[in-house]
Amino acid sequence: MTTVEVSKSAPPLEQAFRDMMRAKPMRDIFYLGNFMETLRRLDPQRDGFEPTDIEAVEAAWGSFDTEVFWNGGFVVRLRDGRRVYIESDAGKGDWEGDARISVEMMPASLRYPKPTDELYQSLYGWDDGPFEELEEYLARLAACRHLAK
Repeated sequence: MTTVEVSKSAPPLEQAFRDMMRAKPMRDIFYLGNFMETLRRLDPQRDGFEPTDIEAVEAAWGSFDTEVFWNGGFVVRLRDGRRVYIESDAGKGDWEGDARISVEMMPASLRYPKPTDELYQSLYGWDDGPFEELEEYLARLAACRHLAK
């Protein structure tokens, strides 16, 4: 179990990210920054869970190029045992107004969702981790959640 200190001044998603970057500035943020941006776009009423409900990231994929800042997805396990696939696209800018996410509940028997043909996932494949930065980020979010209660 990771013990973390969390500041209380900013919204939890951003504060957990900032605290991590202050603690260790030279991180690989390919998944971390895009995971945070993806979670910022979750809607608990629409999607059925909040970012603090996520217990672990089981798998991820991501890509970027000159046209697309981020296109990727995360298979996450929620604290209640459900598994969810969250796919995100940063849009034409750096997570501007045209960014989007989609959320799909996954059966326990399915390791990964089937990618659509137009997604870069079919080129890059799945990454099964380990995801130390994402685990630390989720621990910091959980700490924020307990501070808010």
